Amino acid sequence: MIHIDEEFKALIPPLSADERAQLEANIIAEGCRDAIVTWQGVIVDGHNRHEICTRNNIDYRTVEREFATRDDVKLWIVQNQFGRRNLPTYERARLALVIKPIIAAKAKANEVAGGGDKRPGSTNLSNPVEIVPIDTREELSTIAGVSQGTIAKVERIERDAPAEVKQALSRGDISIDKAYQDMRRKEREEQAELEAIERSRMEALASTKRIIPLIICGRAEHCESIADASVDLIITSPPYNLGAAHWPMGGAGNTPREAGIGYDIANDAMEENEYQDWQIKVINEMWRVAKDGASFFYNHKVRHAAGSIIHPMDWLRKTLWDIRQEIIWDRGSTHNHSSTLFWQQDERIYWLTKGTPKIDSRTIGIPSVWRIPFTDVRPENNWHPAPFPIEIPETLIKIVTSAEAVVLDPFMGSGTTLIAATKSGRNSIGVEISSDYIEKVKRINAWET
Repeated sequence: MIHIDEEFKALIPPLSADERAQLEANIIAEGCRDAIVTWQGVIVDGHNRHEICTRNNIDYRTVEREFATRDDVKLWIVQNQFGRRNLPTYERARLALVIKPIIAAKAKANEVAGGGDKRPGSTNLSNPVEIVPIDTREELSTIAGVSQGTIAKVERIERDAPAEVKQALSRGDISIDKAYQDMRRKEREEQAELEAIERSRMEALASTKRIIPLIICGRAEHCESIADASVDLIITSPPYNLGAAHWPMGGAGNTPREAGIGYDIANDAMEENEYQDWQIKVINEMWRVAKDGASFFYNHKVRHAAGSIIHPMDWLRKTLWDIRQEIIWDRGSTHNHSSTLFWQQDERIYWLTKGTPKIDSRTIGIPSVWRIPFTDVRPENNWHPAPFPIEIPETLIKIVTSAEAVVLDPFMGSGTTLIAATKSGRNSIGVEISSDYIEKVKRINAWET
């Protein structure tokens, strides 16, 4: 007496109606020529033949095979199907994914046996036998005879696509690539719809609930009035220390400005070592007020002095933050012209994180080079010597924060970050040393209380 294991049976791709009719006709005419393979009395090959023979009272033979575990049986069933049937690419990839946990477990066992060393030819000194590492993706690709990219696409389809798409793939009505691209397009459309709903919700909230940012007159490195671990997102652009005579600020490099770019109070002509120490203090103070998972977007630029560059990474690496990514901001123009250098119209935005960042968007979907012309700065902010376009904080707030987030700019300046936060319905804090700037920002944005 033989038995059927439903899990084993499910590993056998169903025959088409024509294939099944042909198999039944052959068995009725010639008998069951191939033996039904069993393991411990359970069918592992020949489910269709067994059903046809049982229904038509036709004798059949069985042959028993030995396997150590059920996983070994599953591997054999799948590999047997690959070897005997001309399966479509989708079915091959789908079957490969069924045995993925088994291959991954074998890969892990090999890694442990090799002492955790994945390099080819590694050995465990306590068991000096060469361990051959297993790459799960590569192994599945080899077994199924399809590319790793195809298996990755089918894995997404199996996880996220509706049943009718999978059925169409099984019938061969659509290709894997078309099904995958259609699914991704639908996901993007759904995400865009959700974002539109959220924007409408926040606009409605902003219209009924007036949000006034908290503005603090003080220094960025001394934010004692802001509680520890209370801020979700920090966006800022500090003074660049451009005030010394060797920083050309226009006129083809011939008319340096002793006072830098003309801040009200900020000293933009510090000794470079002093400046970098100050920036480290500010950035580490931001670490204190940031929540775990917070992001800090720090806008700066590569400067030049004495024939060499001064790079923001020189001091960023000395701070407490993880440096996650560098964004290139292409301003499209520059006022900092030097007759002996290529015109530097780019600035940098460094994405710093406090541990693993909390990202509100499912996917960012934006390249790391941003073309935002400096001419896009809001006209009402042009009174400030160094404003940046509101598109920068708007984009960052949208990507990494939820509606309940608190946004901080420790160098508030003209208040662009706070304006973007308020428009999105977020609470925000600005720190600014100049009381004149604070008064002007409050007056222009009607934030006076």
